[in-house]
Amino acid sequence: MDKKLFNQVIELTGLPTSFVEPRLEALLAAKGISSDELTVEELRLVLVDFLQDVILEAKDAATQMDFIS
Repeated sequence: MDKKLFNQVIELTGLPTSFVEPRLEALLAAKGISSDELTVEELRLVLVDFLQDVILEAKDAATQMDFIS
C-alpha cells in the first residue's frame, strides 16, 4: 500500500486530522512502520492501539469531570 491508505483512514474516521494523524503516526513509528508503506494488516494492528488509547483518554476525561466514577 502507500500513503493513500493512511490518508484515507484519517479521512474516514470523521475526526479532526489534527487529532488523528499525529496519534497514528506515533503508533506506527513505535512499531517501526512507515505510513508510506502501510499494509492493511499493519493498519489493523495500529488501529487496535489507537482505539484503546482514545477510549482510555475519554474515560480519564469523563472521570476528571465527574461524569463517571
